Amino acid sequence: MPLLPHVPDPASYVPISLSSYCDVCHYSIPPSHARFHCNTCNNGNYDICNSCYHSLVNTGKIARDNGPMGWRRCLRSHRMSIVGYEDREGGPQRIVVKEIVGGWALKDDIPTRATATQQQHQDHWRWKEHDGTAKTASAARMLASSPHVFPPSGGIGLRVQALWSYFPGDEVRDELRFPRNAIITEVEDINGDWFWGAYCGDKGLFPGNYVRVV
Repeated sequence: MPLLPHVPDPASYVPISLSSYCDVCHYSIPPSHARFHCNTCNNGNYDICNSCYHSLVNTGKIARDNGPMGWRRCLRSHRMSIVGYEDREGGPQRIVVKEIVGGWALKDDIPTRATATQQQHQDHWRWKEHDGTAKTASAARMLASSPHVFPPSGGIGLRVQALWSYFPGDEVRDELRFPRNAIITEVEDINGDWFWGAYCGDKGLFPGNYVRVV
């Protein structure tokens, strides 16, 4: 079982009983089953089981391009990750099977409420290419020309591991907070001294000498 740097005593850890429920059908989701997870709805505590999610797509409540083979959006149009649990030494551990499509750096302009047809014609996508150039496109135009092309799950950029914890003051709004050994994704070298990246849904700047590339 991996230990947290600030809690090195294995005796401090105890197994917990894992229970989560589908927010559509309200039935329990077994720990061995992956589920679609929204980080925005219900303060980040929102899961949809596989059966319900595919049913929402088949009945047209979620457009196919926003379904499991596309953007993986929830009913309120937030992009979702896929999470699950693995049996490891010390008990089950939560894992992210697939990060949100396009990663946290991608900006998409979506209506608060939209039907499947409205979403297809109103979405606009913005993301960064590997060379750093910004791209913007109409969802309808891209889907018409290439209906199966979507940004990668988890976005692009470097993956780095924190050598030390970094917790700037509460008054600092544009910097990223993370503990030692944290894995930070979608990392971009801004000027050699400062990096930009994403960790646990937060985004921001952090000192480049606090991390190493993995």
